[in-house]
Amino acid sequence: MFVLEGFKGAQPKLRNLTADMPEGSFCRPDLSYDGKKVLFAYCKSYPQVPDLKDKASKSNVPEDAFYHVFEINLDGTGRRQLTHGRYDDFDARYLPSGEIVFLSTRKGQFLQSTAQNTAATAKADLPDSYVRCGGDNYRPVPVFTLHVMDGQGGSLRPISAFENFEWTPAVANDGQILYTRWDYIDRFNGHFFSLWSTHPDGTNPQLVYGNYTMRPQVVAEARPIPRSQNLVFTAAAHHSITGGSLVLFDRSRGTVKALRVIGVPPKVQPHMNNPSIGVSREDPGKFLLATAPVEEDGSAHFRVPSGMSVFFQAVDGEGLAIQTMRSLTYVWPKQTLSCIGCHESREAAPPMPGRPAIATARAPSKLAPGPSGSWPLRFDKLVQPVLDKNCVSCHRPDSPDEKGCRLDLTAAKAYESLLEFGGKDLRQLAFEKDRSVVGECCARKSKLLALLKGEKGHAGVCLDAESLGRLVIWMDLYAQRLGHFSDQQEKQLADLRRDLAPMLAE
Repeated sequence: MFVLEGFKGAQPKLRNLTADMPEGSFCRPDLSYDGKKVLFAYCKSYPQVPDLKDKASKSNVPEDAFYHVFEINLDGTGRRQLTHGRYDDFDARYLPSGEIVFLSTRKGQFLQSTAQNTAATAKADLPDSYVRCGGDNYRPVPVFTLHVMDGQGGSLRPISAFENFEWTPAVANDGQILYTRWDYIDRFNGHFFSLWSTHPDGTNPQLVYGNYTMRPQVVAEARPIPRSQNLVFTAAAHHSITGGSLVLFDRSRGTVKALRVIGVPPKVQPHMNNPSIGVSREDPGKFLLATAPVEEDGSAHFRVPSGMSVFFQAVDGEGLAIQTMRSLTYVWPKQTLSCIGCHESREAAPPMPGRPAIATARAPSKLAPGPSGSWPLRFDKLVQPVLDKNCVSCHRPDSPDEKGCRLDLTAAKAYESLLEFGGKDLRQLAFEKDRSVVGECCARKSKLLALLKGEKGHAGVCLDAESLGRLVIWMDLYAQRLGHFSDQQEKQLADLRRDLAPMLAE
């Protein structure tokens, strides 16, 4: 383990802190808050150990072949070993309290994780618990989880009762412990190495974000960024080194800037799948009723017409849908409807710890309607004007450009052409799905939008914000040709927009 001195100068130097220690492995040092001491883990190298047939019997393995936690002064003096026994203790991190959090196999086979049970590991080499999906006596894979000890190596106790592995703890700026948990409870083991946090005493373990995030497979080595709520972590692979892309993660609930309110008119013909107004032939009708702003804390407050079927889309600052409901709701006259999440209690009032949601402290927002062609929804009025202005001069049957001929964006062919573009990309994105996954929305994932939003646009054509917004709305409303089922219903929707004009923003 080395100190790199003068690393910003012309002649940086390395200073070895552990030159007198036997050959072995050192891992994950941590600097104390005063910058004077370093924690690290070390195990001695034994050439014969890898060939042992039964490593599950701990007595076969030398005690110092297990990782133990050490502390040393930054000047190289005062080295001391803090943990002992035939357990792997590593990834130690200083806590603001003066205690030390670390990973350890001392979880063992106890049915309950308690300070008393962990204290027993200081007196005897007790059996380990193991990973479910691999290993044998030649290559046992004992489980390690979060533990805490005092600054002298005493008062060992667990702060996690998790059944499987936990990795790479770090202390966040607010004192929480960040760590990776391999959370494959009754689901595929290849993903779900998720980012978790806990109080230093082990209470309130919870996901930092998501519970169905399949990519990256492994979130590892999370570290706080000074004077920020943001984190940086490594996006790694399953059963690989903790190496991969560096990810900057913004922890603030600020990605969602607006809610789209989408109306769902009834079908007015008795014939199955007729007329076909969308990609799946079973699409419900739609129109963009309006958009409502979202406050910094994620709250929103707005009025909607009573007795009308609506659903919502969470939208980012670029107007792209992040997630969409695959159900709908409605309100009656003078009814107030609140929602704080699909997993919250249906039998309790929404809790408001600390302070109420920002949006409840003001009058309801006036809904902002979308562009022409979004209510009633019509591809030829919402999207085709953008194509006629920017695209049809090249993308038409008589174009001198061969590529232009292949993608016909004239009024007669444009709708089908865009659905077929990029290997039927948009058709597949817009087709009915059983659940909505964050970020898996039509415009955001589409090859068409990626092409148009390139640094130089497409073929020198850069769409203005209003034109790009029209395409985004159409794609996020599932790329339908129409949002209604008859000419009469279209007229009713137009009349409704006129009648509701007083409650809409200009």
